[in-house]
Amino acid sequence: MVPYGIYDVTANAGFVSLGITADTAEFAVQSIRCWLNRMGRERYPKARELTVTADCGGSNGARVSLWKLELQKLADETGLILHVHHYPPGTSKWNKIEHRLFCHITQNWRGRPLESRLAVVELIGATTTKTGLKVECALDTRTYHKGVKVSNAQMAKLHITGDAFHPEWNYTITGAHPPSHRPWSSMRSRKINDMQTMTYGMMRKLRRPLPTPSCSGRSNWWETSDRAPGGRSNRQMEL
Repeated sequence: MVPYGIYDVTANAGFVSLGITADTAEFAVQSIRCWLNRMGRERYPKARELTVTADCGGSNGARVSLWKLELQKLADETGLILHVHHYPPGTSKWNKIEHRLFCHITQNWRGRPLESRLAVVELIGATTTKTGLKVECALDTRTYHKGVKVSNAQMAKLHITGDAFHPEWNYTITGAHPPSHRPWSSMRSRKINDMQTMTYGMMRKLRRPLPTPSCSGRSNWWETSDRAPGGRSNRQMEL
């Protein structure tokens, strides 16, 4: 299982998308899209811009072409202006998500057997702190393939503008069309993922296996590990 975390700095709230295949750029951006549908639109209905701070390497790395291509698709879909800022190489531990989200998740499941997907989702979703941190977790059952190539022609079509300071780490991506001026709340009828939601409390009350809260638009039955397959207007979140 592959967790991808999003930390909302303004709200002190976390979201973790739990993948079952590979940690790819497509999965990373799908996690952001899932956060938008489940939490972002409701919390910031009038937002027109989104600031994303991310590590310099990994699936959301500054040099990953597929990451930028998928962000362009997200900007086209939502009309949001995406401001992306990567931490310089070797400074990923400065990322707030490390010491405001992941460390608490690790402490919460310390000593607990992660024997099923249900156990992982429940333990992540039950993470809280005295400062008010709340975490939501959803299972993403999509299949993500490694080694997806992005052509120079595709890169040339991106609406990306580098900042004056280190444009290789700081850049802005805008949609191919002018941003929509309608609030997200009026876009709810358009379900990008047609996701199904199940809260942590609902799962705790039911005794039999349940459909997982999915990012992929369909429900799946819980399986044990031995059966697992091979901000302000400009909101900021940490990846």
